Amino acid sequence: MNRILRKKIAISLLICLLALTVLGGCSSDTEEALQGTWKLQQMLGKDGKATDIKDYAKQLGLDINRVQSIFEFKDDGKVTATLGGTARAGKYTVDGDEVSIKVGDSKYDLKYDGTDTLTTKKSKEPSGLQLVFKKE
Repeated sequence: MNRILRKKIAISLLICLLALTVLGGCSSDTEEALQGTWKLQQMLGKDGKATDIKDYAKQLGLDINRVQSIFEFKDDGKVTATLGGTARAGKYTVDGDEVSIKVGDSKYDLKYDGTDTLTTKKSKEPSGLQLVFKKE
């Protein structure tokens, strides 16, 4: 093998290793940033219009505690989901800025914005609602 080809292969391998290191680091950074309590703040309609969770509960004639949702992320891949006042244990995984939560038979797919917001992916339900969580 000639010298130029060996250099090209070595540089390609270094670039691949660097990319793997950077991409692998993103998930662990996200996992660290997720740790703590995240509380439902808004509902986004199909049209993108945001409604505060308190106003949403009021519109439905419900106590805020009936619609409030809270995720508490631990550093070991475990999460406590409090939905409508009932706390349940679950697990979460992170892939870049994508967060998947599994609690019992329910699964929640969210996107982390890199700061203090988690948003559920667009719903396939007719309402098209998205949930917006903020870190406390």
